[in-house]
Amino acid sequence: MGKETPNARQKSIYRTYWEPATAMPLFVRSCGHYRFNAPYMDRVKKKYFLELFWVINGICTFVYESKEWSIGPGWVFFYLPGDVHKVEIRTVRTEYAWVTISGPKLDNLISFFNIERGPRYAGICPVDIFTKLDAVMRDPSEKSEQEAGKTAFAILADAICGTLKGENIAESFKIMVRENLSDPSLCVAGIASALKVHRTTLHKAVRTDTGLSPRQYIVRCRVQEALSMILDTRQSFKELAAKCGFPDQNYFSKVIRTHLGHTPGELRKNRRF
Repeated sequence: MGKETPNARQKSIYRTYWEPATAMPLFVRSCGHYRFNAPYMDRVKKKYFLELFWVINGICTFVYESKEWSIGPGWVFFYLPGDVHKVEIRTVRTEYAWVTISGPKLDNLISFFNIERGPRYAGICPVDIFTKLDAVMRDPSEKSEQEAGKTAFAILADAICGTLKGENIAESFKIMVRENLSDPSLCVAGIASALKVHRTTLHKAVRTDTGLSPRQYIVRCRVQEALSMILDTRQSFKELAAKCGFPDQNYFSKVIRTHLGHTPGELRKNRRF
């Protein structure tokens, strides 16, 4: 099952029954992969099963009672059985995968993995495992029910155990920069806050991975994007400045000249690259 609008692409699959047909400790009720190009709020509703959301791109906001968490790529969020579920998308180009789980041994599973309501860093989303789960769920046989339980367990294990945090912080940082390059408010402090890490931790991870400071990396991405648009389009420099995240045309021209040795006009006229 999937739903597409100009602002969203939602792919999901649901079981047609709510209790396991086989003696499985876990029962996967549904799963999905959503992409949004505009703000969106999911239906607010109490759910009586475990929900896992894994952010791939952008920023997702999860609300429970008076608490609110905004998390970025590499982070997962859990709602526990009986929680009122409220998910909001406030940024463009946001993407996440999700799965819902119930079953006679769900409480044991939550206790075994020490799952708590809220966010935790897990690393890059295992999209391949979610894709496998989607394919398994589309088979209505009892055998697929068992296979879905095994696949969901693998997703939970990845979400809880995670991988090398430093590498994934850097990767999450680069994804956020790419996805939000046109936003002039994009900054190191904001990304660190979204990733729930200290600025020093972010700086160390990005420097180790790229050889650049986070600020240098953002500026270089903007300059690289701007150069392509200067040479390959006829858009005005005011338009290019906005699309590349520069607050105004004058600052755009100053940064381009500092990094490339020529003004945008000179680059376009002489095609020096």
